[in-house]
Amino acid sequence: MIRVLLADDHEIVRQGVAALLNLEPDIQVIGGASGGEQALDMVYKLMPDVLVTDIEMPGYSGIRLCREIRSRGLATKCIVLSMHSAEEYVHGAFRAGAGGYVTKERSVEQLADAIRTVARGKRYLSPHLPIVFSSLPQPC
Repeated sequence: MIRVLLADDHEIVRQGVAALLNLEPDIQVIGGASGGEQALDMVYKLMPDVLVTDIEMPGYSGIRLCREIRSRGLATKCIVLSMHSAEEYVHGAFRAGAGGYVTKERSVEQLADAIRTVARGKRYLSPHLPIVFSSLPQPC
């Protein structure tokens, strides 16, 4: 079972994503946070396998949250789930240590695939993004 923590400042988004992901037989959403600092506290308490985070949140941004998790040596892997598809956001997320980047216009099936891929230690990028994997920075 892949244990997932969701971080997004919109409660309805967290609830909806959690409800859909919990239908997957191998994924369990174990909590949700409304901001980056709360999410970091929950990572320490819950030790999820994967954190799915928005970029723009109160306190720490999702990118800073990924950077904090990596710099503190925590095992939790990060996926950014964002409305932004611009290259600077994608590159910033991977530079910060994210293992995956999914845009919010994608399906829950693609998010579930990203979670499984990143949980296995591989990188995931939404297929529709016009960015080549080889151009992405290696995670820290």
